[in-house]
Amino acid sequence: GAIGTQGLIGPVGAIGTQGLIGPVGAAGAQGFAGAKGDTGAIGSQGLIGSAGAAGDKGDAGTAGAQGLAGAKGDTGLTGTTGAQGAQGFAGAKGDTGAIGTQGLIGPVGAAGSQGLAGAKGDTGLIGLTGATGAQGPQGLTGAAGAQGLAGAKGDSGVIGPQGLTGAAGAIGATGPQGLKGNTGDPGLVSLTAGNGIVGGTILGNGGTIAVNTGTAAGQIPVLDTNGRLPASVVPDALIKIAIIKDIKVNNTNGGTCDSTKLWEQVRDLNSLTGDSSFVTLASNQFTLAAGTYFIEANAPAYLAGFHKAALVNAQTSEMVIFGTNARSHNVAGGMEPSNIVGQVTVTTPTTFVIKHRCGATMTTMGFGIALGFGVEETYTQVKITKVK
Repeated sequence: GAIGTQGLIGPVGAIGTQGLIGPVGAAGAQGFAGAKGDTGAIGSQGLIGSAGAAGDKGDAGTAGAQGLAGAKGDTGLTGTTGAQGAQGFAGAKGDTGAIGTQGLIGPVGAAGSQGLAGAKGDTGLIGLTGATGAQGPQGLTGAAGAQGLAGAKGDSGVIGPQGLTGAAGAIGATGPQGLKGNTGDPGLVSLTAGNGIVGGTILGNGGTIAVNTGTAAGQIPVLDTNGRLPASVVPDALIKIAIIKDIKVNNTNGGTCDSTKLWEQVRDLNSLTGDSSFVTLASNQFTLAAGTYFIEANAPAYLAGFHKAALVNAQTSEMVIFGTNARSHNVAGGMEPSNIVGQVTVTTPTTFVIKHRCGATMTTMGFGIALGFGVEETYTQVKITKVK
């Protein structure tokens, strides 16, 4: 709290008058000291104000009565100086002065140092989508392009297997016996046998025509007790399919895609399943036996820009089948494959690889990013169907 104003200084008690110096006689009696004033109460401490005006000086105490003058005696020896009379009592303390007016407001203190920056505020909400702009005028119709050349005629499809021979129909009811004709002259009837028929000579009502059954050339196959033809004469109608993949362990990326290597990058292939009677796999290359095959393959890319895969003859470097145009944005992500679809015919065992070209270089994960789901990571895949 503010310091209280100083109390008024009380009046000084009157000093008793000194007795006249008499002759060597006794000193006059000292006047009584005035009574001491009461101590003023301590005021509460207040604001520091300007000093109050000094209080009025207290009244002087009453002088003591002067002693009577003694008769002048003879001048004697100067007597010893009498003892000084006791000091009179202090006068009563004056009243406390009035509280002075409040002092002027002091100057503003210097600005404090700048506080630390506050934490970043939350991201504001996304603004509403603006209205769709007006549609621009329709462009002029471009000139019609020249008609493309007719594509080469595709290979003839495989002839399907021969259907099973139907069961023999039931024997019809015997018709009524016709009238007996005239007896004719006995004659000879000669039959010429074709495939499956054993010929003979029929004389009158005698003779035999037999069917030559079996599985050799020129014979007619016969159904067994289960209604099936012998296995040796049934065409092999089973579809033969092989699956080749690039499989890596969990959390392993597909590999680097280097845009500076153009078409010289070969995709990994390390797994062969399905029918392997017509295909082998080694060192990322697969070899097909002589025949016709339908190929379906896909090769993914990640953050590699424009990209395209191709089936390539590893022995001649011929680009046999090109994959689809694809794009995996090289900033925003996405993992889109290039798909290869087509048919190839080889007359001798032929080795192939899958090559892949990218528009932007991406190390480690350019040929596919791992998912880390705790299972195998699968990238390039090739499905091979044997047509004939």
